[in-house]
Amino acid sequence: MTKNWLILLAAVIVLALAPLAIGEKGYVLIALNNWTIEGTIVSFGIMMTMAGVGMFVVYKLISYLWSLYGNTKFRFTSRSEKKKLDNLQQGMWASLSGDHMTAAKLLSKSTVPNGWQGLSQATAAKAALAQGNKSQALDLLNNLDEQDQKYAAQLFVELEQVEVAQLLLAPVAKNKKSSNIELNLYSQLLIQQNKWSELSELFPQLEKRKVLNDEQWLAVLRAYFSELKVAEVKKRYNQLSRHLKALANNIYLKALLALGESKDIEADLVKMLKKERYTELLDILTASSNYQCNKLKGLVQQALKKYPEQPELLLCLAYIAKAQQDHTLAAKVFKAVFNQSETYKQAHWRSAVACFNQQEDAPLALTLYQKYS
Repeated sequence: MTKNWLILLAAVIVLALAPLAIGEKGYVLIALNNWTIEGTIVSFGIMMTMAGVGMFVVYKLISYLWSLYGNTKFRFTSRSEKKKLDNLQQGMWASLSGDHMTAAKLLSKSTVPNGWQGLSQATAAKAALAQGNKSQALDLLNNLDEQDQKYAAQLFVELEQVEVAQLLLAPVAKNKKSSNIELNLYSQLLIQQNKWSELSELFPQLEKRKVLNDEQWLAVLRAYFSELKVAEVKKRYNQLSRHLKALANNIYLKALLALGESKDIEADLVKMLKKERYTELLDILTASSNYQCNKLKGLVQQALKKYPEQPELLLCLAYIAKAQQDHTLAAKVFKAVFNQSETYKQAHWRSAVACFNQQEDAPLALTLYQKYS
C-alpha cells in the first residue's frame, strides 16, 4: 500500500515540476456546475500532494484505531472464553473427585467446544443427581441427543428410568457398528436386571470384539453364576466357550460347593492341590460350611507334612474340617494360623469365631468379634 502512495506522489511531483523545466507555468481549470478550481500546474501539484499526504495520514490513523479496537475486543473475548473453558475443566475434575456441588456450579458457568456438549451435560446431570436434584438431572439427560443418552444409560437407571435405559441400549446387540462402550454398558444393564438369557446371548459378541478384559469378565461371571441351583450352574457353565470356561472354572467350582455339591468337583479340587494352587483352593473352600471332601482332606494333611506351616494350606484344612462339623480340628488350625499373621486373622476371623463358640472358647470368640466387627 505504501509503495502505491509513493508512486502517486512521484507522479504528482513530476507533473508539478515539468512546467518549470520547460519554462511554462501552465494552467489548470476544473469546473463542475457552480464549483470551479483553477490555478497553475505547480500550485495544483502542491495541492494534490498535500491532499494525498492528508489522505494517507487519515488512512493510517483510522487503521491504527481499528486495530486497537479489534485487539482490545479479541483480548476481552479470549479472556472470557478461557475462563469458561477453565470452568469446564475444573468442573470435570471436581466431578471426578466427588465434589458434585462445586462441579454443578462450575459447569453452569462453562462453555463447551463442539462435540463436548453431551459429556458436559451428563456430568452436570450426575452432579445434580448426587445432590438429590433428580428433576434437574432428568431434564439435563432428556436434552442429550440419542447417542449421548446411550452413554448416560446408567444415570437413567439411577433415576429409576430403567425402561428408558433398556430402550436406548436394546438395539446395541443387533447393531454391528455399536461401540465397545455401548456393549459394555448393555451387559451391565442386563446384569442389574438379572436378564441372564440375554446376557449369555451377548457373550459371543463381547468375546469377538474383546470388549472386556479378564478382570471384567470375572466380575460378569461371578454375577452370572450367583444364586442358582446346581442344575442351572452346570447348564450355564457347559454353554460357555472354551475361553470363558477357563476363566469361569474357579467361579463354577465355588458356586457348586456353595450349594453343597462336592461329589462331581472333588477331583478338580485335588488337581488344584497337587499343582500347589493353594490360594485358589482356599478361596473355593470358603464358599460353604456344608460339604464332604474326605479324599481332599487326607491329601491336604499329607501335603502339610511337607509344608507344615504353609498358611493357605492350613486354612484349607480348617475349612474342610469346619464343613465336616469337626470344630475341634478347625479351631486348632485357625489358632495356629492366627499366631502366624495378623493378616489371616483379619480375613478369616468370622469363620474361626463359629468354631470357637462350638468349642466353648467364648472369650476368644468375643475378643475377635470386638476387635474386627
